Amino acid sequence: MADENPASIYETHLVSAIFESLARILIERARPQPGEHVLDAACGTGIVARLVAPIVGPSGRTVGLDYDPIMIEMARSLAPEIEWLQGDLQNLPFPDGFYDLVICQQGLQYLPDGGAGLRQIHRVLRPGGRMVLATWSDLAKSPGHVLLFQALEATLGPDRARPVAWSLADEAQLLELVLEAGFVSVTTTIISLQTRYRSARAFVEIVLKGSSKVTREELAQIPVERKAAFVDEVAMRLRDYETSNALTLPMESRVLVGNRR
Repeated sequence: MADENPASIYETHLVSAIFESLARILIERARPQPGEHVLDAACGTGIVARLVAPIVGPSGRTVGLDYDPIMIEMARSLAPEIEWLQGDLQNLPFPDGFYDLVICQQGLQYLPDGGAGLRQIHRVLRPGGRMVLATWSDLAKSPGHVLLFQALEATLGPDRARPVAWSLADEAQLLELVLEAGFVSVTTTIISLQTRYRSARAFVEIVLKGSSKVTREELAQIPVERKAAFVDEVAMRLRDYETSNALTLPMESRVLVGNRR
């Protein structure tokens, strides 16, 4: 993969394979309106914000926030007209009741304290404001990542087959956090996705080099001299999902909608 910039790889490959289609589903559930203030929390390269901004229009406000500075730099280069901030979802730099809508796509599970992040989202929403949240469901429903992290466990040792990205897969645990943060009228649904990559080898290289910061750091522990063998091993394990011209992998996400009273 010629481009080694993680944010560029994320935007070019993972947004097109996963996050744009999921973002459109979240926005459909969120129903942003012209003039509303919307926060794309843990925005990555900002696909949610980029899709929301034309909907809320010039009378509204769209802000993207992410902890990873390289993601914010990429987001700013793609849409300089949107407000982008590097910051911590556990300590949002906004006044109480500032937003009508907060959308968080696959970001909450990376926080050291997910409850703190949810309380911050609740705080910055106006009364009657709403949150739309996506977290991955059961890891078994995302078999490509199952096989990748099983190979990581075989390479680096025990406990590597439970990736942080799936740490809020349990619905009961997620609901407990959301309700404790003060949200009401909470609903959840399951969304099934079909993600496509050029090949099995391309998928492995994209995940290694272009995932979120936490996952990149986890995968970076693979010794340099073993990475080629690791890629080969995972690509072989994925052969049942590969055709002559593409790799197609199912994934499953939970989408949660909650309101501030």
